[in-house]
Amino acid sequence: MDSDSQESKPSRRKVLQRQNQEVKALKEQWKKALASCNKKGSKKELDKEYQSKMEALQLSHKMELMKLSGEGNLENEEDSVEQSSENNRNIDDSNTNKLSLVEKLQTMDEVPSLYSNATFQVTKSEKRKKKRQKELEQKYMKSLEECALNNDRKGEIELEVINKKLKENNLKIFNISADGNCLFGSIKHQLEIKKKGLYSIKELRCIAVDYIESNRKTMEPFVLASVENTDITFEEYCDNIRNTNEWGGEVELVALSNSLEVPITVIRALNHRNESYGEQFYEEYEDDEENSVKENTLYIVYHIHLFANGPHYNSTISI
Repeated sequence: MDSDSQESKPSRRKVLQRQNQEVKALKEQWKKALASCNKKGSKKELDKEYQSKMEALQLSHKMELMKLSGEGNLENEEDSVEQSSENNRNIDDSNTNKLSLVEKLQTMDEVPSLYSNATFQVTKSEKRKKKRQKELEQKYMKSLEECALNNDRKGEIELEVINKKLKENNLKIFNISADGNCLFGSIKHQLEIKKKGLYSIKELRCIAVDYIESNRKTMEPFVLASVENTDITFEEYCDNIRNTNEWGGEVELVALSNSLEVPITVIRALNHRNESYGEQFYEEYEDDEENSVKENTLYIVYHIHLFANGPHYNSTISI
């Protein structure tokens, strides 16, 4: 009976080969899961999940090899591991608590080196291959981390550029609510602090649409370009801007600048350039020392990466 049992038992070499394949397969699943995930928080959860899976797999491999080597039954080994863990914890509690279960197992004197008695030898070629594979895995993980970091820093980098440009003009950001009315809210605020008039957001929307409709021949191409690849008509576009919280953009900036006869400068980080509207009104202030161009220009800020749900406009105030 014992002889039959020994013959049916797989060799240590075959067990190790299978275990290596299982580890490799789990690593491949891990890579694919991370590559298909776009959110940083989700990547952290995936990393945690697969780290637990890897630790569980490695632990099961150790137990399997213990049993194969006849180093006591599984239950006794588990008891031994728990007792050893407690002993180590008493010796150096602060260091041991930082270790994972697999790392704890590897540091215990009571648990022998399970791979030291392997009957096969790893060739130099296999060592080089494993080393290269490890380097590629590390490079891959680093690139994923850098990609996530760059995506997360877009808003931060954009804000740095905008703040630098504002500082050069002795300005700073004045926050406007991100409620769909941010463009009109920014213009409303600028008109008030520049003493150009008091308008409600609804009034500014109507002023913009009145201009667009009155100048349909010149404005319609820009309107339709802004809603390209949609079924929205010119009439529907105007109705949305007038009666809803639909976001305003360049079309409305042109309309407001021309209707109110005021220059508007949009400070933005994209391509490190600003956008100016109503430059024809500069002439009115060029020779007037008391009413300079800067004092009569509305300065607003355009963010692309500040919020996840889309672009945003803020106003400005003097430093």
